[in-house]
Amino acid sequence: MPASHTRLMTPADLGFAMELTRAAGWNQTEADWRAHLALDPAGCFVTELDGRPAGTAVLADYGGRFGWLAMVLVHPEHRRRGVGTALARAAREHARERGLAQVRLDASEAGRPVYLALGFADQYGLSRYRRPPSPPAAENGDLGAREVGADEAVRAVLGWDAERFGADRGRVLRELLERPGSRTFRFPGTGAMSGYAVTRLGAPAVQLGPWLADTAEAAEALLHAALASVPDEEVIMDVPEPNADATALALRYGFAPERRFARMSWPAAPAAEDNRRIYASSGADRG
Repeated sequence: MPASHTRLMTPADLGFAMELTRAAGWNQTEADWRAHLALDPAGCFVTELDGRPAGTAVLADYGGRFGWLAMVLVHPEHRRRGVGTALARAAREHARERGLAQVRLDASEAGRPVYLALGFADQYGLSRYRRPPSPPAAENGDLGAREVGADEAVRAVLGWDAERFGADRGRVLRELLERPGSRTFRFPGTGAMSGYAVTRLGAPAVQLGPWLADTAEAAEALLHAALASVPDEEVIMDVPEPNADATALALRYGFAPERRFARMSWPAAPAAEDNRRIYASSGADRG
């Protein structure tokens, strides 16, 4: 059996991390990896086999409410050798050390059995939707959402989001809102906000999410504005299956379902977020 060792990730591991990302066909960029390292370097891990890197994982602290486990990737040559399990355990131990009573994640269909064996439990499903490059229907016109700059987005979004997401993910959102290439839309254009949506550059598609709204009117206006801003780009988003309105909007705007995820929790616990208002998550790496 090869010798296994889990250590902290460093910037020198970014090339390996991107190699894993490309091999898995995931949408994250090097900017995503750098963000995880900057936000919590003590929560980013690499497992080695016989001294060679074999897999990665990251864990982010969401306001002391729970830890978010993501980017659990294993090199194709080292799968089914316990690497994913070692990474998940290391991240869970880090959560304990931080005093976090819960760890959550979005598991792929292939990864879900690993987490079930570690005591994670399903909360609900999400569906990945993909849309080819095309503008939204011209007849819809301007539905009242507008793009805002990073400073206004941070002021408007962080507290509003925490009430609906059920936890303070302000540090994670701030980085996303301020990142070059990210675009934030709010509804209505002025006054008290009732929804926002974010797009960010991915590899190769634009990621839409988070996308939250208090009303169906706000949700559609935000989707329309976000898609109008990237007419020449492929767009993906992860939609909570309990939100039937989100699914209907996705289909009406030309998205097609691609794959499923299971949102899971360790230990078993009800979901904190209000899925009547969450139309798309921030992606599997952020929840």
